[in-house]
Amino acid sequence: KYMLAFAVNGCFGTIVAWQEAGFQPPAAEIARIDRKAAQVLSAIGQLTDERQKLILTMRYIEGAEWPEIIEHFQRQEDRQSRWVFIQHGRALCIIRRWMEENGVQ
Repeated sequence: KYMLAFAVNGCFGTIVAWQEAGFQPPAAEIARIDRKAAQVLSAIGQLTDERQKLILTMRYIEGAEWPEIIEHFQRQEDRQSRWVFIQHGRALCIIRRWMEENGVQ
């Protein structure tokens, strides 16, 4: 379940690479990725902490690297990297629980 977000982020990158190479991904593959992306967005939407939402959105939807996310929170809230990783872990626990309760694979 934790890998769902990684898979979606990775698949978006794969689709872009395919399209840049002139290859059109199969419609079934695009549909599968769209479903997974909708699940990820829905899961992130369950979070009540806006900072946790932002961390996960930056990482898994926008594809930001950890240094960029940490820098954002250092500039905006004077937060340290440890805080970002703690919030990330807490958010994933909340999402994991939500996914289990809602039968999301």
